[in-house]
Amino acid sequence: MAPRTRHVSQPLNRTERFELRLLRALGVRPFRRLLFSLERFRHRKDGQVNPNYHMRTVSSGGAEAFEGYLLYHDLLHGVSLAILAAILAAKAVCALPWNAMDVLEAVMCALNVWCLMLQRYNRLRLRQLRQTARQRREKRLRRRTEKTLSALSSFGALPGEDLALVQRLLTALSAGEIACLEADSVPGLYRLASLMDAAEPGRGAPAKDARRQASLLPANLLAKTLEARPYSRVELWVDRLGRRLAPRRSPLLSPCAVVTGDRLAEEAFSALFRQAGPEEIRETLMLLASVLPRLPAKGGAEDG
Repeated sequence: MAPRTRHVSQPLNRTERFELRLLRALGVRPFRRLLFSLERFRHRKDGQVNPNYHMRTVSSGGAEAFEGYLLYHDLLHGVSLAILAAILAAKAVCALPWNAMDVLEAVMCALNVWCLMLQRYNRLRLRQLRQTARQRREKRLRRRTEKTLSALSSFGALPGEDLALVQRLLTALSAGEIACLEADSVPGLYRLASLMDAAEPGRGAPAKDARRQASLLPANLLAKTLEARPYSRVELWVDRLGRRLAPRRSPLLSPCAVVTGDRLAEEAFSALFRQAGPEEIRETLMLLASVLPRLPAKGGAEDG
């Protein structure tokens, strides 16, 4: 499968920056605080939050996935506004007398307008967040690459299959696919882990008791996971909506995953990535993809 073409956010232009200032002047941020207050009141007993109000992670990937909720809100409030406005317009054309229900409909129209303004504000702010996060990551990667190459000046080159493994994992994560790590990947994962340990000695410790915990997993874990239904109806609906209307953007429920075939592969994976999350794993792979081709070959100094 060919990798999906990702939507690349662009910095805000002059008109969009003016639009942000105008939306702030119109009171979008106090309106957002009001919605968060209503959310806290609604969940005052269970302590939960509405997933369509909050990003899963404050990162470039989290912002891109959250844009699916903005599309969902735009459609929801846009349709509601169109229906209410059509009803009020029909009454005005027919010169029908207003009643309390009409006043409520007018209020709902105004609320939908505010909600659409808020979604536009959120979309512009998310674009800023993605741009800032990407710039920070690129700067951090350049710094880490220089530091890693300096620390590994005498480490020597790794086999070509290690770079191919890194590129395969990075392509799978970028394309939203599933990458499988079997027994043949274990030596390469440990070589890459040794490289990272030599370059960054202070990085976190690997997960403890991985073998023992894996042996304690119940045999019917998959069945229980399917019965648990980890995604709500809204999440599934938003994911389908995003895939159909905005296929270039990152889906909300991305299928990308790294699956280890056995305990040895799981332990090797943990040795390389430790207990990192998706963003940290992606950045480590990007670092390795930049560093590996530039490592000096073993014995290269003598050969020259």
